[in-house]
Amino acid sequence: MVVSVNGYRCPRIFQLRWCGLVVLIGINLGCYTQPIEKAFDDDVSGVDSNRTIDTYCRSCHIHRNFTSSGHVEEKSILYKRKVFRYATECRTCHYLEKKFSLNDFTRKTRRPQEANQGKFKGFELKLLKSQKEKEKPIEKEEVEAQKKKGAQ
Repeated sequence: MVVSVNGYRCPRIFQLRWCGLVVLIGINLGCYTQPIEKAFDDDVSGVDSNRTIDTYCRSCHIHRNFTSSGHVEEKSILYKRKVFRYATECRTCHYLEKKFSLNDFTRKTRRPQEANQGKFKGFELKLLKSQKEKEKPIEKEEVEAQKKKGAQ
């Protein structure tokens, strides 16, 4: 069977292959996770997360001269809420807002004015809960190590 597309005649099988190729490319792009997205996950260590976020920030023309060494200490004093004031990770104040239609994201900041008004209480509770869960396995390991020392 031959179908006419915009005045051109091409067999239907080629049209289906072309559509299939476009769909496969779209699926592959939709499943790809950029390293910067992974840096904002709880599964990544704070040091690795900070390093990846720092590299990403310095890749743009606005922040190319950015130095992260004093940034957290300098900005944390602007916050009154404990979670932000004692933050050691970039992802405490910064986050990505995903745009699903484009497989893209926008970098956002939890600003001191909004944080001090309590607009991020849900995030604060979630962060504190995840920190407690991370501490539990460490505490268990320490107790087991002390028991072993005591037994010897």
